[in-house]
Amino acid sequence: MIDLPRPDDRDACTVVLGSLGTPDFVVHGITLEQRPALTGWQARLAAVDGFDAQLGSYSSTLSSDGSHVDALVGLGSLDLLDVERVRIVASSIAGRGAAGITIDTDLAAVAGPAIGRAHALGAVAEGLRDRLGRGRAYGLVGSGGDEDVKVLDRAALVAEAAELGRRLVDAPPNVINPLTLAEVASTIAAREGLDIEIIGPDQLEAESMGGLLAIGKGSDVGPRLVGLHHRPRGARGHVALVGKGITFDSGGLSLKDPEGIVDMKLDMAGAAAVLAAMSVLPRLGVGVAVSAWLPLAENMPGASAARVGDVVTTRNGTTIEIRNTDFEGRVVMADALARASEDRPDLLVDLATLTHACTIALGDDIAGVLGNDAAAVGTVVAAADLAGEAVWELPLARRYSGRLSSTVADVSNHPGNATGRAITAALFLERFVGEGVPWAHLDLVGPAWRPGPDGGATGFGVRTLLRLLEDVALG
Repeated sequence: MIDLPRPDDRDACTVVLGSLGTPDFVVHGITLEQRPALTGWQARLAAVDGFDAQLGSYSSTLSSDGSHVDALVGLGSLDLLDVERVRIVASSIAGRGAAGITIDTDLAAVAGPAIGRAHALGAVAEGLRDRLGRGRAYGLVGSGGDEDVKVLDRAALVAEAAELGRRLVDAPPNVINPLTLAEVASTIAAREGLDIEIIGPDQLEAESMGGLLAIGKGSDVGPRLVGLHHRPRGARGHVALVGKGITFDSGGLSLKDPEGIVDMKLDMAGAAAVLAAMSVLPRLGVGVAVSAWLPLAENMPGASAARVGDVVTTRNGTTIEIRNTDFEGRVVMADALARASEDRPDLLVDLATLTHACTIALGDDIAGVLGNDAAAVGTVVAAADLAGEAVWELPLARRYSGRLSSTVADVSNHPGNATGRAITAALFLERFVGEGVPWAHLDLVGPAWRPGPDGGATGFGVRTLLRLLEDVALG
């Protein structure tokens, strides 16, 4: 079983307001606009080291009295500063020096005029609390007051949730599977006071969730649908979340090639982000009711695996022809979206590592957003912007709906066309959203994962969800 972050884990990294007294490092944030005006030791250091103040650039020197290290870190252009860039810069300095190091930094003070004091302070605190910053202490110079304390408290919880999201996706697929991920959800629910329901294979069949059953039956570990519910008193509205949870995606009988199968433990990043967000909701005091649905399955080519050409019946009665078992994510999400819609939420948001086509359109750093309601999509985009996660709206172009037609079922899971697949995937999902339910879909396969030996899960989506739920609660 994976070790969960504990509420007291945040104490492993301490962020305090004001000076630490005798820091080992003093870090000065420098923008491109400030670079030409540097004087004294800063100008000398910049000249010798070639410090150009570009985003993430770094130079350091021993202070004149030998008591500490003075460092310059580049923030790039002031006009381009945003929450994401500030958080990245803060994270880049989090691991400098030995464990137990203390740092005074003025990054928040420098970035504040560009993005707002609270956003700058929160972004710096979240970045410093990244996994590199564990066991260290940081002082944020020029900060103080009750409101700043609240910002830091929130940053601690957001960072904790993002860490959990990364840890779940990074875990080996023989550690995290539908059964063990459901157990993690159960542990979190007990700790946080959330209501939980775990629907196993037999109950899935009884409740006509044929999509999830079909994809999960090729594995020795059967599928699960996990429901988590945050029900605060006096809740302002109800939001439903759905996160795709394919804990390993071999492609099923439509087996992926050796290159394509690498890193396919990432295919549950949507479920991980939703679960991670739910893990801190009560402690954040979010005053909106939230129901989270996690369809969990391994997509494996076992003896009982779904075949190409199978037709399955889903929760809302829609039949699906499975033309390609590697287009499995939308099939498992069909049942979860239909179930989430039955509660008639005010807003339904799903997160899924659904299509590589989205990375072709938007690159590896930006998630696509599509939906059936302009206000719902706008709410997600605004929350992502404030959270410092890059998203971009794509059109839900119904002119492509015919690509999903089938002669033997209501819909095919494969569009039969190599173009527009991020759109056709969303059009498929829309069929399982209840009529009149405002819905937005995040396709996050690109930003959820960084390939290579130094890569791994990013926790993308956690911050957006938390900001979204807080905004909804505030009305």
